[in-house]
Amino acid sequence: MTKKNNKINTTQLCVLLLGVFLSMRPILENALQAEVLDNDCIITTFFAGIINLCLTMLVCYVIYKNPNKSFYDIIKNFLGTTITKIIMFLLAIIFLFKLIIVDYQMADLLYDAIYSDINWIYFVVPIYLTFLFLALKNIKTIARCYQFFIPFAVVIFIAALLISTANANFENLLPFFDHNYSSFIEGFSYILIQSGEFIFLFTFMENIISKDKHYFKKISITLIIIFILVMCFYILFIAVLGKLAPYVQESIIKMTQLDHYTYGYFKIDIFISVMYIPIIILQCALCVYSASYSLNKSIKLNKKISSFLIILALFLTKFIPGLNNKVIIDFFYKTIGIYVIIFVLFLPIILIIASNKKEKNYEKISR
Repeated sequence: MTKKNNKINTTQLCVLLLGVFLSMRPILENALQAEVLDNDCIITTFFAGIINLCLTMLVCYVIYKNPNKSFYDIIKNFLGTTITKIIMFLLAIIFLFKLIIVDYQMADLLYDAIYSDINWIYFVVPIYLTFLFLALKNIKTIARCYQFFIPFAVVIFIAALLISTANANFENLLPFFDHNYSSFIEGFSYILIQSGEFIFLFTFMENIISKDKHYFKKISITLIIIFILVMCFYILFIAVLGKLAPYVQESIIKMTQLDHYTYGYFKIDIFISVMYIPIIILQCALCVYSASYSLNKSIKLNKKISSFLIILALFLTKFIPGLNNKVIIDFFYKTIGIYVIIFVLFLPIILIIASNKKEKNYEKISR
């Protein structure tokens, strides 16, 4: 496929952003905040959502001002080749961690909602081959797949929220600010790491058609929708589960299982699982794509080879004793979390400075 045909429009970009949100948030990671803050996680989610919205818009602004320019090229012109390669390598590591976390979420989803005695090893080969196939294609292929599945996922997600309201006790939301400063900082750090979905943009900036009509309008509406969905989800998450929230995995599933009518007759939890699996598969494929892209930029590793090695390594993790989702999440969020936050949050700021510096140099040369 030619570079021209590998471009994605604004609508596809918005669908990608929605897809990343739907696969990362409502399955497991929200319990991390509830473990520390209980109902106060709603407050940290609100402020983290504002930060995420602003930083994502900042990255989209740079894309608009620098059409066909990659993140790598913009940063390299400002910081030099060596530092930029280090940044890309660190990004690859983050994408790999996200891949492992989402992959384990998919396994947990199958265990909990479909069949508790399922042997996950029998499923990894065809699923991982799907990861590999999509990652070896291009970002437009992934975006088109998202376009097909996202409408169904959004509808079922909203339906799950509406069903959950029947069991919501909104008294669980109060009182606010009932935790100490250190707890707020810890919980806030978790949601900030989760909110860094904009880093995926760094691996396909050059493929985005930023001169689309209503570019900023579409992105703004999408980010506002994501923000509203996140807030509604966290509010219902606490209202429905209350003190059980810190101990609940696959929360979007558990929230619907509490309703006797929908769980007993319609098995809505199984329906949600079936709808979520394609989105999680696409998210894993995007992680593989982004990691291989970053490795190619940092150490010149061929994308096909790196994608294959990533899938192989992911498969081998299934045979490491004691390695599970909790171990990975604890290490990523609690052990190295502060370094991830600093790195991820500063990248958009560095990017906007680098893009402006490049423009100034260009103007100076032109004169």
